[in-house]
Amino acid sequence: MEPIFSIRERFLAFLKQKGESDRETARKIGVAHTYVAHLRKGSTMGTDKLEKILHAYPELNRLWLLE
Repeated sequence: MEPIFSIRERFLAFLKQKGESDRETARKIGVAHTYVAHLRKGSTMGTDKLEKILHAYPELNRLWLLE
């Protein structure tokens, strides 16, 4: 497996492991489902969305995500 470098890549790896749909993810973090689709295509993640993600997924290891 290739190393995962960016916060976006680590978050997407987390979602893949959860097996959660883009729509469910979007609902949990309070964004349009297209936001998650754009992340998958390489868009960057703003700090406002990162805050929402960390709040919506308390089981997500913050140190791992932000390293």
